Amino acid sequence: MALEKNQDLNTLPILFLDVNLGKNKSSRIVVFDGDDPKEVTDKFAKVHNLDKKKTEKLLGVVRLQVAAILPKISETEEEP
Repeated sequence: MALEKNQDLNTLPILFLDVNLGKNKSSRIVVFDGDDPKEVTDKFAKVHNLDKKKTEKLLGVVRLQVAAILPKISETEEEP
């Protein structure tokens, strides 16, 4: 998804996730630090007309990816 107008321009994305939409189409979800995965996923699903089942599956993937990344970001911030 494109950078939201209210997104701080100094905030870096923590996750880029390319989503296969079928019929040779794909789109990218961009998650920033502090974003709510459900809110980001719901906006994406609305724009791309995803049904509830696909939206829930996508939310699970986004949550897993964010959970895997956040500890790495935290470790990097602690380095001198």
